[in-house]
Amino acid sequence: MKKYILILVVAITTISCRSQDGIVKSISCESNVDVQYEKADAQAKKEGLVADKNLEAFTVHFLYNFDGEIKAYVNDKLLFNEYIKTNEVTDKTGKYFGHNYAKDNETPVLKVVMDETCFDIKIDKDYKLIYVYFSKAEGWTVRFSNIHYAEH
Repeated sequence: MKKYILILVVAITTISCRSQDGIVKSISCESNVDVQYEKADAQAKKEGLVADKNLEAFTVHFLYNFDGEIKAYVNDKLLFNEYIKTNEVTDKTGKYFGHNYAKDNETPVLKVVMDETCFDIKIDKDYKLIYVYFSKAEGWTVRFSNIHYAEH
C-alpha cells in the first residue's frame, strides 16, 4: 500500500511541476514552447526599464543561440525575415521587430520559423516585450516581459 501511495505522490508532483513550468503546445507547429512570464520588480521600475503598460504593441527580441534564417509572422503576415547569428561575446543578436495591435480584431498570434523548426503562440497583451531564445537541445523559449534588457 505504501508503494502505491508513494507512486501516487510522485505522479501528482510530476504533473503539478509540468503545469507550472509553462510548457505550451504550438498552435500549428509540431513543437512545444517553454513560455515564461517576467513581472517588473522594484529595481527595474526605479531604473526606468519598465515598458508602458498602455502601449497597444509589442516588440520581439531574438536573443540567444541563433544561427540561421528567421522568419516571423503576426497573424500570418510576414514581419521579419533575416539571417540571425548570435554574437559569441555578448550572447545577443541585436535583432528585433515590433507590431502594433491596436487595430487587430483578434488576439495576435506570433509564429517564428527557423530551418525545420517553428512555434506559434497567442500573444499575452499584458506584456509588451517578448524575448525569444532557441536551443537545439531544449527547443524554443519565449519570455513575456515588461522589462527592457535586450538593448542594454
